[in-house]
Amino acid sequence: MNYGKPSTTSLTFVTDSEVSETSSSDSGVLFNPSRRLMRSAKVKRKLIALYADHRCLWNECHKDFFNFGHKANIWGAIAAEMKADSPPDFWKHQMHRLRYKVDLERVKEQKAKSMGEDFESKLFYKDQLNFLNHIFSREKVQLAPTSDVSLEKLPSRPKVTIKEKPKCKAKFCEKMASLDVLRNHHCSNLILSHESFKKMQKITSGVEKAKPKTKHV
Repeated sequence: MNYGKPSTTSLTFVTDSEVSETSSSDSGVLFNPSRRLMRSAKVKRKLIALYADHRCLWNECHKDFFNFGHKANIWGAIAAEMKADSPPDFWKHQMHRLRYKVDLERVKEQKAKSMGEDFESKLFYKDQLNFLNHIFSREKVQLAPTSDVSLEKLPSRPKVTIKEKPKCKAKFCEKMASLDVLRNHHCSNLILSHESFKKMQKITSGVEKAKPKTKHV
């Protein structure tokens, strides 16, 4: 059987400058960014700056953090700003890679410090991602700007200070005297009369004279 040589017309040769990651958009069109674009420090700084400007993409306390439709529109605008006809998912993936590299380097830095070793950062954009330290920070409520129309202020009324009457501090002796009067009053209600006392004494002693019976004739 005769095997022919493979046809060179069916092969596509790609130069080193064109070797890069491949991403597809929603329309199915492949996006092949060049290696130069992938390694460009200017491109990475621009992507991080656009990402930082839209707090709803990374701040979990933002009111639109779970508004996925709004976030998709923002990624579309970022993709158009970075490169025309580029898919938003590609730049979203690149941003996640940058964040992952920074997090990984921070882990290595903490490990080096715990072992007493020096650590030198190799990521030039590490400090530019410091805003991610506030992903749980709540936004400050901004007051609505006041209008130019100034309202006439009513004259403030003078403050009237009400002086409280000083409470009379009773002396200790006076308090004790009043308590004695109150106690004597209660005790006076318990004093028996002379007749009641005699009767009570006879009952308690058990000696009570029997009354004489009258004889009927």
